[in-house]
Formats: sequence, C-alpha cells, structure tokens
Amino acid sequence: YYGIAVSGGITPRDTGVVIENNTIAQVVYYGIYVNYGTNTKIRKNSVQFRPSSADKKATGYWLTNISTAAPGDIEITRNYVSGAGQYGIYMSSVNGTGAPTNRYVNVYNNMIAGEFFSNAIAANDLPRGLSINGCGWVNVYFNSVLMDAPINIGVVDNTAAFYVLGTAATGNIRVYNNIFAQNNLGYAYYNASAAATNPVII
Repeated sequence: YYGIAVSGGITPRDTGVVIENNTIAQVVYYGIYVNYGTNTKIRKNSVQFRPSSADKKATGYWLTNISTAAPGDIEITRNYVSGAGQYGIYMSSVNGTGAPTNRYVNVYNNMIAGEFFSNAIAANDLPRGLSINGCGWVNVYFNSVLMDAPINIGVVDNTAAFYVLGTAATGNIRVYNNIFAQNNLGYAYYNASAAATNPVII
C-alpha cells in the first residue's frame, strides 16, 4: 500500500530526512508518507498509481506534522504524481517560522499531472490536487496542477486543483507563478479559510 513511509514520534522527531530521486509505480494508497519530522526534504520523486486497484483516497505525497529547526527549511520540490484518487500532495501541520528565523516550507516546481479517478460525494473524500491544511510560512511557487476528476452528474462539484484551509496566526502562504487547471466543474483555487484570518498572499 505504501511506496515509502517515514513515521516518527512527537519527541524526538525524525530530523533531516531526505527522500530524493525515487520512482514509485503501481502504488495503491500512499506514494510517499511522512509523519512527524523536522527539516524534511522531498525532492525529485515520481509517483504513479494503478487506478484499477488504488483506493479512492489514494494520495501521492501525504505530509503531516513537520516543522523547521535551525538550520534549514522544509523542501517539497520537483516531484511528480499522476493517477491519484483523492490528493496529489496533501499537507497538514507542516510549518515554517517567521521573523527573525525566517525558515520556510518551500513547495516549488511540482507537477500534479491529473488522471484523478475518484470523485466521491462525501466532502471528506473530494479530490484536491494540492491541499494545504493548517500550515504556515509556506511558499507555493512554479507548480503545475491539473484536476480532472470525473464529473458526478447532479452533484455539486467541489473538487479543487489547489485547496487551502488555514489562519494568518499560523503564518502566511505565498502563492506565485503557478498553473492550477480545473478540467471539469469544480475550482482551480478554493480557499476555505475565514476571511478575517485568511493566510494566503497571491
């Protein structure tokens, strides 16, 4: 079910994990899964699913509870995924720090190439290409995301190429020079954050 999985503890966390230059094919559930880490680097990986047997919640890169510490940033760069069920890249509680340390979560030059095969009706099953949930001090630059999940006839389509839920208190999310494409009836960009605490800078 998992291509690569790294799951540490709350204290101490796995520090300085680098997952780089891997090709993961015919995966069913998670391509790359990381939980509880510090200064994690996910670079130049390729994940391809087998839709005929993959789970409807299949996720290319599932990254949760990752933080920064001196020296260094978190890097999610130059990765590829196609054929996911629910998420291309899912991030939850992946946080940098603001001034004066200025350590960031850098999400650069990733390709989420569509071929989403699931479009479940339940809200917690909706496909999202790049999903950022409760993360702060994130730079989202130069990514390409295609959302092409099947259309559910007679059902409101809330799929999204790029989805954000967060608060300004967690830290800003800077979004520049990306391509977010929606091929069906959903959203290219959906921000579920409250207006008064919106963290996104576009």
